[in-house]
Amino acid sequence: MSEQYERRQVRLASELQRLIAEFLTREAGPQSLVTVTACELARDSKRATIRLGVWPVEAGNTALDFTRRHERELQHYVKEHSRISQIPALKFTLESK
Repeated sequence: MSEQYERRQVRLASELQRLIAEFLTREAGPQSLVTVTACELARDSKRATIRLGVWPVEAGNTALDFTRRHERELQHYVKEHSRISQIPALKFTLESK
């Protein structure tokens, strides 16, 4: 893999992480604190795994349900607020304890 390709992957993951965090901050309710701890892209950039940290920990499944219900709006938000041409399919997971 070329160095330029790796830099692009890092920039893309960073941009996705920032925009998803912005969306969750704006749209998620105040009942829990949700942070985006990592964004891991597949080699082909068609899929991204987003790791979430949730406090209180008991609210983790609620946060995952929220992200799944709002996935379309989240992808639209990323598209509207970035120059990313192809938004990867997003998969959300909870940060390991």
